[in-house]
Amino acid sequence: MPQILTWHEIDTSVREILAERAHDQPELDQGEREFDLALGILLLKTDLWELKWLSKLPDVLDRLGLLASWVALIYSLGHEEELRDEDGREMWGVDDPHAMALSLRDQPASGDLPAQPALYEGTKVTLSSNVLGCSITIESQNAAPCVELAESVLAALEGLLSTGTVDHMIAREPVLTMAVRKSDLRPPLRV
Repeated sequence: MPQILTWHEIDTSVREILAERAHDQPELDQGEREFDLALGILLLKTDLWELKWLSKLPDVLDRLGLLASWVALIYSLGHEEELRDEDGREMWGVDDPHAMALSLRDQPASGDLPAQPALYEGTKVTLSSNVLGCSITIESQNAAPCVELAESVLAALEGLLSTGTVDHMIAREPVLTMAVRKSDLRPPLRV
């Protein structure tokens, strides 16, 4: 979740620059709406026990102008009264929060999104991908530089093997599992 919001801020800056250079504004805004809806769908998939980690996120989503995501998270957090009162209906355009949540949940894009957002709040992080028929899973300690290394290894494998389907490649092994953790060994002292 933190990475996707950082990406969104960078994307917003790039779109502003493109708009200043006379690019088609409706075309630029189309991706923004799709992103907002996809993030809203993903937030609705958040596990009930992990919602506590997102309690301050509605303010960030509001500041970033991600309306659908804001509404989905407010609904998930159980603050429907904000959406049902007269000010909320006028400001956010939501008449029936439950119907809106069901509508988002049932979008075809829901099946293309992860089962739940990765909040990176636990002691371990699990990254996974499927490349050429091989299920790759990397479990990492949730600490720098372990997470960055795990993400880099997975990205490198995906990038290296991404064109494999052109040459009709398939994986020999169905599963690849890795673990990334800090070493318990300390470097030797230099005198």
